[in-house]
Amino acid sequence: MGRTLIVSHRLPFNVVIKDQDFHLETSVGGLATGLMPLLQSNNLWLGWSGSNKKVSAKMSEAIHKDFTDRGCIPIEFSDDDHHPFMDDMCNGVIWPLYHYQVGNLPLQFAGWDEYVKCNKKVADAIARVAKPGDLIWIHDYHFQLVPEMLRERNLDVKIGFFLHIPFPAYEMFRILPWRKEILKGLLGADLIGFHTQDYLDHFIDSVDQILNADTDESSVTLVDRTVQLNTFPLGVDPSELSRAFDGDNSLAQALHHVREEHPELKIFLSVDRLDYTKGLARKLLAFEYLLENNPSLRGKLMLVQIAPPSRGDVPAYKKFRRQLDEYVGRINGKFSTPVYQPIFYLTRSFHPQEIYQVYKDVDVMLVTPVRDGMNLVAKEFIASRDDDDGVLVLSEFAGASSELHEALMINPYDICQMAQCFKTAVAMPKPEREARMRALRERVIHFHTADWAKSFLDQLSSVPAQLRRIQFDHPKFLARDIAEKNLPLEITLDYDGTLFPIVKVPASAVPDQELRELLKRLSERSDLHIVSGRPMRELKSWFAGIAVHLHAEHGAVNEAQDSMVSSHEVETIQKLSRGLQKIAGKYAGTRVETKLFSCCFHYRNASPQSAERAANEAQKFIEDFYPDMQVLNGKKTVEARYPHLNKGVVIHELLQKVTLSCIVAIGDDRTDEDMFQAVPDDGFTIVVGAHASNARYRLKDSDDVRSLLAELCTQLEDIKNSREQSADGHAKLTSRFPNERSADFLSL
Repeated sequence: MGRTLIVSHRLPFNVVIKDQDFHLETSVGGLATGLMPLLQSNNLWLGWSGSNKKVSAKMSEAIHKDFTDRGCIPIEFSDDDHHPFMDDMCNGVIWPLYHYQVGNLPLQFAGWDEYVKCNKKVADAIARVAKPGDLIWIHDYHFQLVPEMLRERNLDVKIGFFLHIPFPAYEMFRILPWRKEILKGLLGADLIGFHTQDYLDHFIDSVDQILNADTDESSVTLVDRTVQLNTFPLGVDPSELSRAFDGDNSLAQALHHVREEHPELKIFLSVDRLDYTKGLARKLLAFEYLLENNPSLRGKLMLVQIAPPSRGDVPAYKKFRRQLDEYVGRINGKFSTPVYQPIFYLTRSFHPQEIYQVYKDVDVMLVTPVRDGMNLVAKEFIASRDDDDGVLVLSEFAGASSELHEALMINPYDICQMAQCFKTAVAMPKPEREARMRALRERVIHFHTADWAKSFLDQLSSVPAQLRRIQFDHPKFLARDIAEKNLPLEITLDYDGTLFPIVKVPASAVPDQELRELLKRLSERSDLHIVSGRPMRELKSWFAGIAVHLHAEHGAVNEAQDSMVSSHEVETIQKLSRGLQKIAGKYAGTRVETKLFSCCFHYRNASPQSAERAANEAQKFIEDFYPDMQVLNGKKTVEARYPHLNKGVVIHELLQKVTLSCIVAIGDDRTDEDMFQAVPDDGFTIVVGAHASNARYRLKDSDDVRSLLAELCTQLEDIKNSREQSADGHAKLTSRFPNERSADFLSL
C-alpha cells in the first residue's frame, strides 16, 4: 500500500529559537491535530518551515534534519516570492474574496506570478519524493494550482485536495481575473473536498458557468477522466479538550476571581483571530446596542473577547485593528463603573488548553463570523461542556451552522437581531439549555478529527486508477510533422468546440481578437477553410477582412453556391422544426436551431433531471416521423440532417480542385467524422477531445488547437525564411561569378 503525502502551507511544527538553540513545537489547530497521527507511519508532510533568516547555516541544517526525522519535508521559499505569494495574493485577494469581503480587496491585484511560482515549487517538491501508489493530499487555498501541475507530470499517484475556507458563489468567484486557471488547477485532483454542501454546490456552479464542463451533484467529467466531489465536515478531538494544562492558567484564574466577586454576572466568551471575517466589529456593536437599550442588564453582562492578532503586514488588518480598539474603548468608557467593566479585550495568544478550561466557566459562547469555512471553536465549546450546560450563539454564515441546528442562530449583519439573541441566551432556562446542549454534543463528540481524515483518505484511495488511457498529441510536435510535409496546405477547421470552446449561450462565442489575428496570419501561409454548422451570415460577419473560405450549415452552404438543399427538403426541415419546438416548450433550458438542411435540438441549459428525458423524446420523435433523416447525438444536442449533406462534401470538392496539397482537417464532434473520412491517407485528421473518432491525431481542447495553429505559422515562416536565405545566397554567388555555371562552381 502506498504512503500518504500531506501538503500544506505550514508544517505541523513551529521552530522555537532561544539562547542560540532551538526546538520544534507542535502547531495548534484542527489540521495539525487531526493529521499528526498519520506521521507515525511511513507518511510525509510537505510545507514551509517558517522564516529563519537570522539563524546560522549550522543551525539551519540542524533544523532541517529535525524536521526530516519527524517525517516532514521543508519547502523553502525566497522572501521575494513568499511575501507577494502570501500577503498580496493569498491574504490580500483570495482570502477576502472567498469570504465575500470585496470591500477589503486591493485596487490592484498583485502576487499572481509569485503564486504560480510557489505552487510550481511545491509541485516540484512533491514530484521528487512521490512514489507509485502514493496518495497526495493537498490542503487549502494556498496551493490551488498544484493538483493540475502534478497531473501534468503523469505520476502514478492519486491526488486529493481539501479546501478549509468557503468556496464562494459563482457571482463572487468570477471577480478573480484567474478564475479559469484556479478551477483548472483544482480539477487536476481526483477528489476535491469541502466542509459543506453549499461550498460544493458553489464550486459546481462555477465550473459549469466558467469552464462549461459536464457536472452533476458529485462529480465533474473532463475530457479524459472524472473528478469526484464530496463534503467532509471537520471535527474536533475531545481527548485534547479534556487534557490538563500544565502551565499557569491566568485566564481561568481571572474569570474565577470575577465569578467570586460578582456571582450574578453572566459571562460571554468569544475566541477569534483578529480578522475582519470573524464579525468582531459587528459583535461589539451588537453588545453595545444591548446595553444601550436594556439598562437593567448593565453591570450584569461581561464579554471576554480573545482576539490574537494575525496578518499584521496586510493594510486591511492594520485598519481593522484600530477600528476594534476604538469600539472597545468607547463601549467601556460609556458603561464601566468603579467595580464593573463590560468588555475584557485580550489581544494575545493563549495555549489551547488554557482556553479549553475556560469554556466550562462561561455562560454563553459567541461565534459570529460574517463568513467562515467551518469554525471549530463552536465545536470545541460543545465538546468541552460535559455538564450539558451553556448556550452557543452561532452565525448562520459559519460552515458549522449546517450541522449545529440547536444553537441560537444569528445574522451577523443584523445588529438588532444579534442583540436580541444575546438577551435570549442569558435568559434561557436551564432545562432548555441542557436539552439543546445534549443534542449538540451527540452530534459533535461522535465525529472526531481522525474520522474526518479517514473518510477523506478512504474515498481517495478507492478512486479508480485514472492514468490517461488516451494519449493526446503535443501541438508543437504535430505542427512540425505537418510543416515537414513541405506541401501547400488546405486547412479545414470546425468552429464551435474546435477554435472556440463550447459555451452555454452560442451567440456569445464570438471570435476574440487573438483568434482573428491567428487566423489572418495562418491564411497568409495556407488555404484556410472554416466548416461550421452556423449560418453563413454569422460567419461572414465574424471573419470579414480575413482571407478564409467559409462553409456554413456543415458544408451545405458556401460563398460560391448559396445552397445545396432543394425546396422540398427545406419544407421538410421546417415541419420537423415545428415538431421539435413543441417538445422544447415542455422543457426549460432546451431550444431548437433550424438550419437549411438540418434541425438541432439543444439541451445543454436544461436541468440534469430533465435533460436526458428531453433528449430521448426529441430523438424518438425524429426516428418515428422522419425515418429518412440521419440522427446525430452531439455535445448536449440531438441533430437531424439529410445524410447526403455533410462536411465531407467540402473535402471532396477540395480534392477535385487542388493537387499536390496536404489536407489538414480539425473538428470535435460527430459532424466532423464525415470530414475525417474524406481526407486522403497522406493528410492529417485531428479530433479535439477524448471521444471515439476515426481521426488519426488527437488534441485535448480548443486551447491546444490554437497552440497548434500558432506553432504551424511559426514553422511555415521558418521554412519560408530558410528558402529565401538560400535563394538570396545563390543569387549572390551567381552575381559574383556571372560566367560560371552554378553547378560547376558549387562542385569545386
